[in-house]
Amino acid sequence: MGVARGWVAVLSRAVGAETLGEEAMIEDDAALGPLLALFQSEVHDRADRVDPTNEQDWFSVTLGWAIAKGLTPESAHDFAIHVRYKTNLA
Repeated sequence: MGVARGWVAVLSRAVGAETLGEEAMIEDDAALGPLLALFQSEVHDRADRVDPTNEQDWFSVTLGWAIAKGLTPESAHDFAIHVRYKTNLA
């Protein structure tokens, strides 16, 4: 599954690079490293503050975080699926 366009801008901001352009797409999941690291530091590593009672649906937390970072809803959904099924962060 290719990475949706919304990730390009978020990755660019996350690593401090210039925007890669709307037409650019990142096909390699390894390119998600900076975005996953940002998610880890802002959400996963703060799980005790984000969800102190461990009652939240973490797929929804991930989805909301991704939308707040500027991903389209479709891209955020793809990101949340990636985090849930291809990482140990959810």
